[in-house]
Amino acid sequence: MSKKIVTDYVRSEKFTTMGELQKWIALSFRNFLYYANSKLVFKTGKIQLEIADRLTEGYDTVMLMAFRGAGKTYIIDLYILFRLHRYINTKILVLSAKEENAAKHVRNISKMIKALPALHYMTFSKKTESGFQLANASVENDLSVQTAGIFSAVEGSRSDVIIIDDAEVQSNSESDLLREKLLSRYSEVQAILHPAGRHCVEGINNTPEQTSGIWIGTPQCEQSTYFNAELLDSEGEVEPHPLAGSHLIRIPAITPEGLPAFPERFNRQQLDIKKKRMSTPRWALQMMLDPTLVDQEARVIDMRHILHYDGPITDICCAIDPAGEEGGGKGDEHALCIGGLRENSKDIPGSDKQIVHIKKLIGDNKLNISQFFEKAIDLCKQQKVETIIIESNFSGYYTLLKQMVANEGSFAMVLPVKSTMRKQTRLVEVLDPAINGGRVSFDESIFKDPKNTAQIKNWTYKSLPEKDDRIDALALLIAHMQQSMEAPDSFKWDVSSVDSFNPWQ
Repeated sequence: MSKKIVTDYVRSEKFTTMGELQKWIALSFRNFLYYANSKLVFKTGKIQLEIADRLTEGYDTVMLMAFRGAGKTYIIDLYILFRLHRYINTKILVLSAKEENAAKHVRNISKMIKALPALHYMTFSKKTESGFQLANASVENDLSVQTAGIFSAVEGSRSDVIIIDDAEVQSNSESDLLREKLLSRYSEVQAILHPAGRHCVEGINNTPEQTSGIWIGTPQCEQSTYFNAELLDSEGEVEPHPLAGSHLIRIPAITPEGLPAFPERFNRQQLDIKKKRMSTPRWALQMMLDPTLVDQEARVIDMRHILHYDGPITDICCAIDPAGEEGGGKGDEHALCIGGLRENSKDIPGSDKQIVHIKKLIGDNKLNISQFFEKAIDLCKQQKVETIIIESNFSGYYTLLKQMVANEGSFAMVLPVKSTMRKQTRLVEVLDPAINGGRVSFDESIFKDPKNTAQIKNWTYKSLPEKDDRIDALALLIAHMQQSMEAPDSFKWDVSSVDSFNPWQ
C-alpha cells in the first residue's frame, strides 16, 4: 500500500510525510513562499519570488522599497515565519510608525500559522496584541516576535532580526527636523541586535543566517529617509547614513518596458486608473519611487483638463476660507467656493465616479469678515446650499458664521474644518488628481474672472501663486465632497482568503 501524499502544489513537489514537507520549506524562502501561497490561495508573482531570493542571499541589511500595494507586509510576515521555522529560538523585533500598525503583524502571523498545516507545531506560551512567545522555543527574556512603535522604548531588548516596516509616514517626515529625528532612531535601534549569524540550521543550512536588518517602506517625500544621502552632524561633519551599504530591492509599479511589475494584482488599466486618482508627486514617489519624475517648474493644473458643464447639481455645499487679520483690504482675500455633485455624472462615458461641479469661485479683500459673511449667506441662499464648511484656524470665525446663519433661519448646516498639513502639499494632493483626472467641472463664468485663471495657471509644483485663497477654498470644497463619494470598483481587490486573512491590508 502506497504512503499518503501530504500535499501537491505549484512546483509539483510531492511529500509522503509532513516532516519531508517541513524540511523542504525550510530549505529556501522561495519554497516557503510557494507553499504559503498555495494554501492561502494566492498567485505567486515574479516580484514576490525576486524579493524572496534577495532576502536570503546573505546581505546584512536589506532595504525593500516597493510601490504602495505591492504586498510588502505580507511577504515580510511570511519571512518572519520562515526564520522561526528554520530556527525556533530566533528573536524578531518589528517597528512601525504607529504601534497599532506594527501589531498587525502579530494578528497576520497568528492567522498564517492556523492556515498552514506545516506550521501547526508552532504554539504560543504567551501572546498579546504586541507580541508572542512560541512554546517550542527556549525561555529567554525577549519574545519570539515583539512589535512596537518606531519611537518606543526598546533599548532593553535584544533581537536577531529588526524589521522596520513603514516607519516613514507623512506626519513624521514633513520637515528636516522630523526626518533627522527618524534617521537618528534608525541608528539607535540597530544597537540592540545580537551579533549576526548566531543561528545555524544543522542539516538544512550549516551557514549562519546573515540578514539582521530589514527596512520596508514607500517614500513619503523627495527628501525621504529611505534615500541614501550624506548626513551632517551639528558641527557640519559628514556622518554615514543609517542605511548606507544596505542591499536595495527597488520595485516601481511599472517596469522600464511599460509593463505592470505585479500583474497578478494590478494590470496596466488598473494602474492607469490609480494614477488618475493620485497627485503627480505622490504617484512618482509612492508608485514609481522616483522623486526626479516631478518637474518642479511645471504647472500643477493643466488647463486643457478643465471640464465645463451647465446643468443641475445635488448635495450643494459652500466652502469658505476667511483671510484672518490680514483681510478687509489689507492683504489676503476672503474666499468662497460653491459646488455640488453632477446629477448625471455616472452616465458620462468613462466616468466611474460622481463629478464635483463648481458653480461659484470668488474672493474679496475689501470687505471685513462680517460683511463677507453676509455676502456669502446671500449667495448660499440663492444657490440652495445645504452645507457650509469653514476654515476654522482663525478663532471665532466659525462661531460668528454659525450665529449669522442661525439668524437667517438655519437654512444650512455649518461645519468647521481645520488644516494642519502644509498648504502647498495639501492643495497638490487634493486638486492635482481631482482636476487633472477629470473629476471636477466648472461653470464657464468662473474663468471669465482673470483672478481665478491666474491662481490656477500660476501654480507650480515648486511654489504657490502670489494669491492662493481661491484655490484653497476650492480644495476645501472638493475634499469635503469627495468624502461622500463611493470608492470606484476598480480599486476593490477581491482575493480568496483563509479565516478572513487579507495580506494586502
